[in-house]
Amino acid sequence: MDYIVIDLPQMNDSFSRVSLSGTAYYIRMTYNDTGGYWMFGLYDATRQPIIEGVRVVNDFPLNAFCSDQRMPSGVFGVIGSEPGHDSFITGASKLVFMPGGGTN
Repeated sequence: MDYIVIDLPQMNDSFSRVSLSGTAYYIRMTYNDTGGYWMFGLYDATRQPIIEGVRVVNDFPLNAFCSDQRMPSGVFGVIGSEPGHDSFITGASKLVFMPGGGTN
């Protein structure tokens, strides 16, 4: 299956601008230090939330329960090891987008 790897900065809370299917989006990744997990959010080009506060787990579509029409056609997910604090930096985990597998 084809997928796009989304690079993330080495920060506990970040917004990253990405272009998916020709449209600009912002991805927010936030690390919950108390719980030891990451949270995912997707925003439009004006930073209006499309989906936010989704706990990141391996091999499960992060946008599975989002029916917002602004969502790009495809699936967001994490592949590799279970995402820990540094796993996106070390490459053990990767945030990916699989176009065309649409959930909307």
